[in-house]
Order: sequence, then structure tokens, then C-alpha cells
Amino acid sequence: MNPARRWIRKQLYTYAPAGFDLIRKMRRRLHDRAALKYRDAHKEVYRLFIAKYGPVVQAGPFSGMKHVNASTGSPILPKLIGAYECELWKAIEAAVELRPPVVVDIGCDEGYYAVGFAMRLNSATVYAFDTNERAQDLCKEMARLNGFERNVVVGGHCSHSELNHLLVPNALLFSDCEGFEYDLLDPVKVPLLVKTVIIVELHDHERVDVEITPAICTRFRYTHDITVLKVLGRNLRQFPSVDFLSVDFQKVSLMENRVKSQQWAFMTPKKHA
Repeated sequence: MNPARRWIRKQLYTYAPAGFDLIRKMRRRLHDRAALKYRDAHKEVYRLFIAKYGPVVQAGPFSGMKHVNASTGSPILPKLIGAYECELWKAIEAAVELRPPVVVDIGCDEGYYAVGFAMRLNSATVYAFDTNERAQDLCKEMARLNGFERNVVVGGHCSHSELNHLLVPNALLFSDCEGFEYDLLDPVKVPLLVKTVIIVELHDHERVDVEITPAICTRFRYTHDITVLKVLGRNLRQFPSVDFLSVDFQKVSLMENRVKSQQWAFMTPKKHA
């Protein structure tokens, strides 16, 4: 986020909280309206896509995975196409090559990543956490659909004590928890994080009280090699499974309703650490 905009947000948050809340509500309403604008189109494209391919991921690191017919925290179509968060493809492949024995997925939603990692790492145990009970049920169902119900263990809230109990050296932690990553990913409270491969979505736009990206990068700068990944555009030619749709429908199918300032960090432990 632009430093000047961040400074203005912090001043409003500190000295005019009522005005800050009003602006945030208005922005949320505009964001929701934009999502509603495409929801009906998504439904029609989803119907056409399922009729042609069935509920199966067509591309990306989890190609061939069966998907449940719902998604709790993000649009389902980009996942079926395989375009969802394609910024992370190289990081995911690099993490899979390290063969982590344990994967912890925080904010698992319906299980796209939890079950996807179980499929790619069939000897690993995947611990999937989400505070949404509907997401937990869907994640269990998707694990069953793909034959990984024994590999995927689903839970609710993830805490420091949970991480201390579950992490082992060379584990993979995948985090998408809407700003809670600032509180949770603390190597002082969870020492084994320094030996953990981490892919974390950084929600700077969700928090005003702290600056998440610089804080996370500072915490792990001596123990991890860190790559910050930013949102990329989508190239329709990269996803041939949507070729049968009209160009307008192709564009709609790839929309993730993501903020432009979105970014992720891919962090791998330094050898000397």
C-alpha cells in the first residue's frame, strides 16, 4: 500500500475512528456491490463449466482434484479453472519438492489447498483449520471425495499451542487468515517456525493498527529467504479450458474479486539457520 495512504488511514483510525469506520463501511459496500454485479454471471458460467468438465480442477498445481460444489471464502470458478492465486504456483511447486511431512493450512475454506497438498504429498498429514463450521464440513467432504480423509485432519481455531504441537522441522505452513497472521506467525512464541516453509497471504488492507508485511518480513529476515509476491493480471490464453466461453464470460470466470494491493510472502528456511 502507498505509504501516504497508509499514513492517512492510521491518522483517521487514531484520531477520527467514527469517520474511519464510516469510510470502511462505504468501501466494503462498494466492494460487495462489485461482487454482486458478477455473481449472476458466475452462476451461468459455472453451470456451463460443470456441464463440460464436471467439478474437477483443470489446471495448476492441483489439476485433476475433485472439488465440492461450493466455496466459502472465495469464488469457485477460478479454482475449477486452476487459475486461482496462480501467483503462488512456483512457490507451491518449490514447497512440494521439499517433501514436507506435515502441512498446516490456516484458513482452509472448503479445502482447495488442504486437499490439494494432500494429493501432491500423499505421505504427509495435513492439518486444516477454519473458524467457519461450514468450511470445516466442506473440507472434510472434499477430502473424502478425493480419498484423503485419513490424511486431512480438520479443526477450528489455530493457536500458538496448536502450532507448537503440530509443527516439525521442514513442515509447510500455508496461511490465509485475514490479518491474524500478524498475531499467529511469531517465532518467539512458536520456535519451530524458524524451520518451517511458510506461504502466507499478507492482509495489510485488513489491519490499521499494525503493518503486517514489514513486521512479518522483519521477524523472519535472519532465518528465512523471503520472496514477496504481488497480484498479477490474468492471461486468457494461459487457461485453455475456458476457450469454449465467450470472451466476456472468460473474463468473468477468472475474476477473484481481489484488492490490487494484495500480496503474499514465500519464506524458506536458510540452511545456516
